[in-house]
Amino acid sequence: MTAHLKELNLTVLFSSNAGSRLSEIRSRLVNLHQRGGENAVRAHLREELASIEADHKNSWTTAMYRAAVSSDWFCNGGFDNF
Repeated sequence: MTAHLKELNLTVLFSSNAGSRLSEIRSRLVNLHQRGGENAVRAHLREELASIEADHKNSWTTAMYRAAVSSDWFCNGGFDNF
């Protein structure tokens, strides 16, 4: 797996894709955080993760949502720093 990531330069592609996705959902996360704080953001991210994970268990999108859900920093407004 690591060899594929390096050989195909997938880390650059995946991080670029994740950055684009975060830009797309940023305003929604800001609104959720303003209305319900960290818990509202985490609940939304968990719902998105469950939906995506059902069809794409090993995708970069699933990995991004898993990381976001597990990050207290991100759920408490860290997304606003992108």
